[in-house]
Amino acid sequence: MSCTIRRRSAFAFRIASCVAVLAAGCSEAPLHDLEAFVAEAVRPLPSMVAPPPPVPKAFEYEPGTMRDPFDPPAGRWDVGPEPSAVPDLARRRTMLEQFSVTELRMIGVLARPGRRAALVRDPRGRVHRVQAGDYLGRDFGRIEQVAVDGLRIVESIADGGTGWVTRTRTITLSRTDAGTLPEPADA
Repeated sequence: MSCTIRRRSAFAFRIASCVAVLAAGCSEAPLHDLEAFVAEAVRPLPSMVAPPPPVPKAFEYEPGTMRDPFDPPAGRWDVGPEPSAVPDLARRRTMLEQFSVTELRMIGVLARPGRRAALVRDPRGRVHRVQAGDYLGRDFGRIEQVAVDGLRIVESIADGGTGWVTRTRTITLSRTDAGTLPEPADA
């Protein structure tokens, strides 16, 4: 039994020692040091960084009058804001209307007195002869003019509401593709 009493008294001594150490740690001197440290830490620092520039005005995308942001640019864009007539949706589509205008390359010009035609290569490598009035591209593009250096195309695009707008696009003659035409057969 004396062994049990010794154990209990040793345990009580340890607990009393811990309580004494904790009580000593709660004196006012360390609390004063902590308050001084916090006051120093929250003090405003001198500004060494310039203020940020003003935020620019948000960009507004208008789908009927602007290029699709996911298509690479193809030639020059002239946007016409005025609504146009609805394209003939019942008209049978041509072979070149299954491709985007950005996928088509103008590789040559054929000239006859009073008429010009252009040679256009599709993504599959086929060459097509087109002239003013022919259709190409997915946006109801109609060739308005065949020039020596390019095609001028007028496209009809839905404005996102109930109307349609037109935009003019130019496909320039691709000098790099022009040299890859097959040689003509001797007649």
